[in-house]
Amino acid sequence: MRSLRPGGLLLSCTCSAAMTQSGGFVKMLHEAAWEQGRALTVLRVTGPAADHVIHPACPESSYLTAVLAFVL
Repeated sequence: MRSLRPGGLLLSCTCSAAMTQSGGFVKMLHEAAWEQGRALTVLRVTGPAADHVIHPACPESSYLTAVLAFVL
């Protein structure tokens, strides 16, 4: 985030089930921006593509998250 110019776009992704399922990923990005004195506006949060199976009996299969954000 330090190297991103104000007004830039940040795409950050995780493949951690713990981060995805806890909802902590977006919170962590906001905290990282705050620590750098930056403001973060989340534009979109997405999960896996349609070809990535999430099995209802296996919640751990839901582990992919991508966040697109505007950074001031």
